[in-house]
Amino acid sequence: KRGYQIIGSFNKWEPESMDNEGSGIYAYTFTLGENRWERFQVVLDGDLRRVLYPSYDRSDPSTKGAPVAGPLDVFHSDSWLVDTRPYLQVSEEGAIVPMESSALDRQDMGKPGDRFRVRIAVKGKWRLVDWENLDKDTTEAAGPVSAGTYQMSGSWNHGELQNMTADPSMPGLFTAEVKLITRGTSFFQIIRNGDWGQAIYPDEPGAASSAEVIGPEEQL
Repeated sequence: KRGYQIIGSFNKWEPESMDNEGSGIYAYTFTLGENRWERFQVVLDGDLRRVLYPSYDRSDPSTKGAPVAGPLDVFHSDSWLVDTRPYLQVSEEGAIVPMESSALDRQDMGKPGDRFRVRIAVKGKWRLVDWENLDKDTTEAAGPVSAGTYQMSGSWNHGELQNMTADPSMPGLFTAEVKLITRGTSFFQIIRNGDWGQAIYPDEPGAASSAEVIGPEEQL
């Protein structure tokens, strides 16, 4: 399968062909999901061991404009990040509120349902990856936003993923029944779309149900 394919959090990391726009430019459009962020890599000739990914300083979460590295066999965490999540700050009343982000240019502007067009420009061994929000000037979502699927990974099933069931009477609620095989304490986390880079977990290991919830994100 010659050419360039894209894999990411929006397509469960399954390769999909990029459009040939001519002049060495290949492109793909995805819809931003409910997380308000998406990760992706570019695959060369359909070979998942030949992945193009960003080369960047991990202390800086921005990957836009990062040099293109590869092709190599790398983890999904080595990926470009489209991030429209607002910066947060604590107000004078002690509430957590979005920060005015006009001066903070490392994040993308957008909302769930917006379409983003990813392009890779190729000229010999030189490559550049960029993207744009096709719906940046709209107030309504351009398309439906998938709620995704959720799985549970627990100490009782050796980390295997068990599907959670969507509650038809309450949108956004997912449940699962488990059978504990040992006495004492059991541990679990929740995974979105079967993607370990979208883990949902407590702010402290082994915390109770009252703990702050982190994610979906890669658990470091």
